[in-house]
Amino acid sequence: MNDFKKIHDFLKDNYENGNFHEPDYHYEYSYQDQKKYYRNDVRNMSDFELGYQQAQSDYRYGYQIKYYPVSLIKIINEILDNQLTEIVDFMIGYNQAKKRLKIKKQIMIVFYN
Repeated sequence: MNDFKKIHDFLKDNYENGNFHEPDYHYEYSYQDQKKYYRNDVRNMSDFELGYQQAQSDYRYGYQIKYYPVSLIKIINEILDNQLTEIVDFMIGYNQAKKRLKIKKQIMIVFYN
């Protein structure tokens, strides 16, 4: 159980520090300014919002859309006395955005055919 906490903390710290993203680069800002802005923005987001944003980013950049077994993780979360709540919230946000993007994509296909 202690190993789950270590993995969780490692993933969350890296995610919040932007190590799993490609930062959006704007020409009017230097790279360091943009990185600082991005880190502050991520720290103020809920885990649900982080998951939602990650799904949008994966879709936008053409990365493979991930499958997260939320039901299984919810059960494990209950067994571990809610120590995985942040991960569950992230997954729910990711899956919610994935559904929205799928619907949006289907609508676009209908209009362009």
